Amino acid sequence: MDIGSAIIGDVVILELALQAGQSDASGSRAFRETLVGRLGDLRKLLIDLSGVEYLNSRLLGILVSGVNAAIERGAEVRLIGMRPAIREVFRVTRLDRIYEIRDSREDALASYSTDSGAAV
Repeated sequence: MDIGSAIIGDVVILELALQAGQSDASGSRAFRETLVGRLGDLRKLLIDLSGVEYLNSRLLGILVSGVNAAIERGAEVRLIGMRPAIREVFRVTRLDRIYEIRDSREDALASYSTDSGAAV
């Protein structure tokens, strides 16, 4: 898995990329370390999954654990860029009812300034 990061205003953006057949062991560990390393001062997090072609149970578990840790520390979290198969995983596991999933980066970024500040 490849992980890119950017900051737009006060929003930290993590861009994940995982191709089918690509090993995710070291990438999963790197994602966890990157997310946990940023949690201290993190208030707004946007996770872009547009580069993720598949999501296995290990990566889903790490993603859920990291997102939950961010939310517990008061961060507002948005997920974007889900391919249909990834979105289906979130639907079947009902994570789409727990996490805020947006259609585009622009929509997600705009939602931070218009929301009341409650973690989602």
